[in-house]
Amino acid sequence: MNRELCIAPLNAKGHQAPLTSPASAPDSSSQVEGAEKMDWFAAWWPVVPVDQVDLLGLKLVVWADSQGCWHTLQDRCPHRLAPLSEGRVEGGNLMCSYHGWQFSPEGRCAAIPQLEDPKALATACASPRNCVQAYPTKVVHGLLWVWPQAGAA
Repeated sequence: MNRELCIAPLNAKGHQAPLTSPASAPDSSSQVEGAEKMDWFAAWWPVVPVDQVDLLGLKLVVWADSQGCWHTLQDRCPHRLAPLSEGRVEGGNLMCSYHGWQFSPEGRCAAIPQLEDPKALATACASPRNCVQAYPTKVVHGLLWVWPQAGAA
């Protein structure tokens, strides 16, 4: 689900705002007659794409749990290689939208809805083949940081 990032703000009506900075914005006397004056604070501004992150060639999915802790996993379900970034957070786990498999913040398989037998589920969830690579993630100075090397940072 890649989206193009619009670098110009959108005004309250959803139209692209003029590309002038607030400091260089013309005063009202030089406005084109009938043109809307831009209020730079009454606009939507892109901050960061949240559906998928590419870092050094790695496709990652980043999400926050209900306690506000951030987690990063490889953006690929081991079951059918579907992008986990198209899934959703369920009970602290990231759920794949394709077949509903769930992964813990540590990348372990936490649920497989198609398996009803508890023993088979435990065996399948314990298999390393059903895990997703997790990456250390932390917030420092208001920025989200990811250590892209497998293992502890």
